[in-house]
Amino acid sequence: MNPHGRVAFLPLVRIQLKCAKPNNIPKNPKTIGEHIRKRRLEPGFTQKQASKALGVNPWTVLNWETGRHEPPIRSIPPILAFLGYDPFSAPTTIGEWLLQMRRKHGRSTSEAAANSALTAQRVRAGWAEN
Repeated sequence: MNPHGRVAFLPLVRIQLKCAKPNNIPKNPKTIGEHIRKRRLEPGFTQKQASKALGVNPWTVLNWETGRHEPPIRSIPPILAFLGYDPFSAPTTIGEWLLQMRRKHGRSTSEAAANSALTAQRVRAGWAEN
């Protein structure tokens, strides 16, 4: 017991606290950001490593993973390559099929219309003339 009532100051003693890291890998990802996070954490990648693979800033990956922002359509092709699969549901209508093709190629509605016989308005509406 210390007779002075004081605590000893030990500046050269190193204290290291240890605990297990929480497992924050989404089990059933619903958003594109959750899919990115799951794919990144399974092999133990950092956001910086994932950002290099995706060709974006690490803050962008953070914003996608936390749901603050959705990736723009031009970023979808590298995301699909990073994931190794398409997280979007299979198309059941012509409009959904057009959206899937635009995502796959990273094209806006105007770019998709310029490469087809459709107008941008019809691509946005999700239908085409026969």
